[in-house]
Amino acid sequence: MALVWLTASIIMALGGIYIKGEGLALFCGLVVGSLDNVLRPRLVGKDTQMHDLMIFLSALGGIALFGLMGFVIGPIVAALFVKVWDIYGEVFQEFLSKASNNRSGVCR
Repeated sequence: MALVWLTASIIMALGGIYIKGEGLALFCGLVVGSLDNVLRPRLVGKDTQMHDLMIFLSALGGIALFGLMGFVIGPIVAALFVKVWDIYGEVFQEFLSKASNNRSGVCR
């Protein structure tokens, strides 16, 4: 995310708005960066192995379904779905591999 605010602050500085550009860079660097490093691991977890885009979309979907608390509930539901999907793949691995090997085009 630093790519966005850093670019914006550079564009502001090049446009002659030095104070606001510096203020944006300082605010985002200190406050937003710190919040991202502190809150994200607590809300989502360090070992979720979820892509940032999936976390973002699940947070938006959670907000759409559950309101403001969906910001927390959405990523939790998404992480649970991913883990259940992994467990399903492990438990039925033998069955799934047999089914993929027996594809002969005939419905049984």
